[in-house]
Amino acid sequence: MNTLPIKTCLAELLNATNDTPRLRAGEARVGSVAETMPLLTAIVENLAERLAARNGGWVSANEVLAYVPVSLEMVTEVMDGMVDRQVVFHGGIDNCNVYEFFELIGRESDEPIGGRDIYSGEELDDAHAIFSPETRNRLETEIRERAEHDAWPAQAVWQHELLFVTAGAGGPVRLAEVAGHSRLTLGQVKTKLKELAKQKYCVLEEIDGQYSYRFPKMDYPRAAWRANDAAIRHYPSSRRDEFEVKMMKMLLSWIAIVGGVLAAAFVLRIHFFFLLLLGIAAAGIASWRILSARDIVEPKPIA
Repeated sequence: MNTLPIKTCLAELLNATNDTPRLRAGEARVGSVAETMPLLTAIVENLAERLAARNGGWVSANEVLAYVPVSLEMVTEVMDGMVDRQVVFHGGIDNCNVYEFFELIGRESDEPIGGRDIYSGEELDDAHAIFSPETRNRLETEIRERAEHDAWPAQAVWQHELLFVTAGAGGPVRLAEVAGHSRLTLGQVKTKLKELAKQKYCVLEEIDGQYSYRFPKMDYPRAAWRANDAAIRHYPSSRRDEFEVKMMKMLLSWIAIVGGVLAAAFVLRIHFFFLLLLGIAAAGIASWRILSARDIVEPKPIA
């Protein structure tokens, strides 16, 4: 991503012309994040400022998401609330949504993100940690309460996965390339990348007749993704896409079993009623194994 200097007048112009992804008039939602999740709100704001200081004044919601096990929409809602057109501006770099901290433009801090509690500032023993045990417990409580009324985990689980997969790409990525590195099907990846591009979390572009997606530059270590993924998957709604894949596998297995039964009845001349009972038993076993299977293959980042 090009690090273009953002002047005050340009930031105001971009803020006036760009539609923010979350705070639209008349949009129905289960309470605002600021009202129902004050700790998450403070954490996202602190993270955004610390990351912006490291980036020379700008930060994207994608970067912040790598540190918290919530959805992009929740992070974006908090960051939209920070925009005041005096200190924080909402603009765009390379057609992706970014937030500019005017006082930090042109400066680049080498201060690490980890080592201090992002909320209280408490020094931590782990140089990579950003939460103390107390802050983590309070955050998990807020997240759990939100999940009881809002199916945000269904969005968050695949958003984190796709950002993890594309974080190290260093340039545009193709649809098939992303699908080959994720646990999602090609159709699911196509739908979800279009959704991310629509909200300007990434950009759909055409190069030599080939369509690809470009994401803002960010770091997303495997350890951080594993921790976020495990936290999100505590909630049943996070399994929606996984369940869709399993249903597809079950359907294909049933079709294969029906085809086998008909072929055996025609070629081997075995009594159809016996084959029908055998097919039902085989379908039941196959369905049980598919539904009870656990993911053992992790997504791989595109390097």
